[in-house]
Amino acid sequence: MSYRECFRFCFTNLIQKDLDQIRKDWNQHKMRPTKGAECPAGKPDLLYFTPQLFDTVDYKTEVAVEDLDSFSQFCKFYGPNGCLREFENVCTELLVQAGKEMPNDPEEALELYSWLKMRTD
Repeated sequence: MSYRECFRFCFTNLIQKDLDQIRKDWNQHKMRPTKGAECPAGKPDLLYFTPQLFDTVDYKTEVAVEDLDSFSQFCKFYGPNGCLREFENVCTELLVQAGKEMPNDPEEALELYSWLKMRTD
């Protein structure tokens, strides 16, 4: 199996957790008004979800389900751990058999990566 798939399996959830926290922090911070700026001040989440409160336009656009379906043929779908589903199934089975769990920090992820690489080569 690929080193890339193994890396994704071990690290994707940790990276995503950090990215989610950054997104949350960013979208909840207050943007101050800037002199001469055309964009309104406020919290990004509020600006996005309730633009009418800031006297601005809602620029979101509806997308037809058929359009989404037609684009799916051009996409590669990964499992929840960021790797190909077949590889994820193999790794998950190895973890279950060994009584191991997904990592909670980078050190555990690196340890799991080394352990899985020996078993999936």
